[in-house]
Amino acid sequence: MPPPIFDPPGSKAGHKKLPTMMRSSTVVVCLLFLGLRTACAQSDATVTKGSVFEVRMVKTTAHSQEDYLQRLNAFYLPVMRKAQEQGLIKSFKVLAGTASNDDDFDVMLLVEHAGMGFYDTDAARDAKWDTIEKEMVAAMGGADKRKAFTTGLDEIRRYQGEKYMREVTVK
Repeated sequence: MPPPIFDPPGSKAGHKKLPTMMRSSTVVVCLLFLGLRTACAQSDATVTKGSVFEVRMVKTTAHSQEDYLQRLNAFYLPVMRKAQEQGLIKSFKVLAGTASNDDDFDVMLLVEHAGMGFYDTDAARDAKWDTIEKEMVAAMGGADKRKAFTTGLDEIRRYQGEKYMREVTVK
């Protein structure tokens, strides 16, 4: 009599015990298949990594945002433009808005870098940054004028934090 098509749970009807070697081989093949499937799934990434952004959040005191932005325009923005021209950064942006509460920032400074390699030590790159800063200090009339320009800056703004974020494209 042929074995039934469906055996109820716990039924021994129609089943023969597989030899130990065959059971072991079946387990190994299943594990290999699962490992291969996992490896393929990992190679099919759902996210493409892009540029790295240095994000600085700044809180300006009441009615001082315009003054702070003018100070950025006088020194920070020219430095960033030169850095971009020399290929030290990909881009930069200044975002200004309103704070959502008393502890929130109202100005965000974004600097785009090609990747995390920017944060590795590089003497040639550091020398370019030093040259840019020296040129900007000279353009302002020297170190004393720059110091006078930056005096009081801490009274109109406070750094809320800095973080690094990577641009991602989700597939």
